[in-house]
Amino acid sequence: MTAEGRTAEYPLHEVALLDEYSGTDGHVYVALPTGRRQMVSVPLDGTPEAEVRKFVVEVFNAAADAKAATAERQALVPRAEADLREAVEDTADQEEARRRLADVLARQKADTRIPGARRELDEARDRWQRPTGRRPV
Repeated sequence: MTAEGRTAEYPLHEVALLDEYSGTDGHVYVALPTGRRQMVSVPLDGTPEAEVRKFVVEVFNAAADAKAATAERQALVPRAEADLREAVEDTADQEEARRRLADVLARQKADTRIPGARRELDEARDRWQRPTGRRPV
């Protein structure tokens, strides 16, 4: 909204409207959340009164929809926060994965065949590299 040379944005659900009509003009009064009011006048000779009234009704409905959506979102917040806490606190799968990883690492460390298998793999790579010039990964 622009008033007195300044532009500011206000949440639609915090704005109130009132409309009235004289014989030649339609007037839309906007009450801002700050308590200030603004008036927009529309000459009815360039814009039919029905269009002005339709516009005002659309703004009223948009404000009502914004209020309802705000209330609905606020109602969803506690459940969403509880779901988030539950998901963050539920570390059972991570703990199980860490335990299984520790088990695998311990078994590999204790397996005496692994160092010999690594040596054999390196030797096989060396044998492959000699005739091809490339060492397999």
